[in-house]
Amino acid sequence: MRLLCATALGLAAGASAANCAKEGFQYPDLFGAEFNSITVNKATGFNLTVGTPEGKLIPKAGLTFCNVTIRYHHPGQNDSTTVQIWLPEPEAWNSRFAGVGGGGFAAGKFNGEPLASTVNLGYAGN
Repeated sequence: MRLLCATALGLAAGASAANCAKEGFQYPDLFGAEFNSITVNKATGFNLTVGTPEGKLIPKAGLTFCNVTIRYHHPGQNDSTTVQIWLPEPEAWNSRFAGVGGGGFAAGKFNGEPLASTVNLGYAGN
């Protein structure tokens, strides 16, 4: 997972919510993995029902970001992995990356509040 987070930084380096287009991204170099798909979508006015302290950092008007989703597998292992990377708007990006989620088998965006609030603070995150 740490390697994938490092590749996320490579994806985020030249991309943002402003130029949120599939053509601006390429698959990262990840040993032993074969990529199934990459989707890139601009989210505008994204909002959630706030249930955590982090959720209070999400603007009431909603959040704008670029959602990059990568799907890959390891040949012969009968697995599938999906990774989302949310990129803030360029003027808001603080040039940093934050990984949100648990450890071990607990990872992902769950209800999205921690990830959305982190992106609102200017971090590229997953």
